[in-house]
Amino acid sequence: MSYISLRPSRRQVFIAVIGTCFLLSTTSSVAAPTDVNLRVEGSTTTLFEGVVTTDTNKPDGEHVCTGPSPTSAAYDMAQREGIAFDASWFGFDYAISQLGPDTSNGNNWWNLWVNNEYSNVGGCQEVLNGSDTTLWFYGGMSFKGVLSISAPSKIEVAKTYSVNVTKHTVSFDGQWVGHTTATPAEGATVVYAGQTVTTGSDGKASVALGSEGSTSFKANLPDYVRSNSATTCVYVPGSGFCDNVGAAAQVQIDNIAPSSRILWPSKKRYRRGPHILKGYVEPDPSGLKGVKIRLRRKTGHKGRRCRGFNFKRERFSVRCNKAAYKKVGNKSSWSYQLPKALGPGLYRLDVKAIDGAGNVSKLSFGQSRVHFRVLNRRK
Repeated sequence: MSYISLRPSRRQVFIAVIGTCFLLSTTSSVAAPTDVNLRVEGSTTTLFEGVVTTDTNKPDGEHVCTGPSPTSAAYDMAQREGIAFDASWFGFDYAISQLGPDTSNGNNWWNLWVNNEYSNVGGCQEVLNGSDTTLWFYGGMSFKGVLSISAPSKIEVAKTYSVNVTKHTVSFDGQWVGHTTATPAEGATVVYAGQTVTTGSDGKASVALGSEGSTSFKANLPDYVRSNSATTCVYVPGSGFCDNVGAAAQVQIDNIAPSSRILWPSKKRYRRGPHILKGYVEPDPSGLKGVKIRLRRKTGHKGRRCRGFNFKRERFSVRCNKAAYKKVGNKSSWSYQLPKALGPGLYRLDVKAIDGAGNVSKLSFGQSRVHFRVLNRRK
């Protein structure tokens, strides 16, 4: 399997330029231990996937991370599991050079993603909480992104169910800032119980099992990092076999917010303003409770006049700081028809997705928050 990402030298230069949260070696640890979800994908196999308790620590015995971080989680995992770990301090962050048998070199190195999104900061600068999922993977420049898979927490014997595979693809702008988009993974191979199935254009694959037990699903797709492992309990009706297992699994997957992205508007500039807003929310194991949108516009000299869209009156009539979100449904694919094409101005569209467990997605520039301009056609 092959991967790509920024080479360590470029990554360090980028982090130095933006100056994000420089760390001081004399900083004392005040963070409480936190349980975080960690996955480590090596060159040929998954080295670790599970929960790790971590806080600020000193992987090199001297320099402290700002809080519970991907680097500290990897270090604590390696100490607990007895696998090799090595990292070097570069003045403001650590660069992990070894996890397990895989050592960084000129072609492959350890890459970081958090919550299925490319991390634009170092592993010691990303402060984690209990709902975050961290992925370290070993790879080089041929990688496009990572996969994620979700499955029902329990399924009935001999019945057909669907598992969902999503590909998270990263692209880089002129400043080497990574932007991640999530789409259904067509053609992914799902492996489970000695069987394989392939996903369709919607990223779904049908599965069925013939006996009680616990089954794990994992997905692969060329040029993407293999997925997480989604575990399902298989039961015979009335046996009670999955009663406790299913409840535990549901609690475990319900602490992660859904991932959403805006499909339209998709350009930075328009001569004729859009008249419809569209987006997509990644399938969520706990279901989708709702999708909300907010639209604001700046006009006038240097954009000094800012107004939010009033969805009841269907016009820009409220101050930007009073602009409210509008629920546009509870489907993965959503849209909102505007009363007319948007006029000249600078716009910001925000989208929030809420899953069945109440987790709310974070605003991410270029994905769930976009800026675009509608030009004055008379000019």
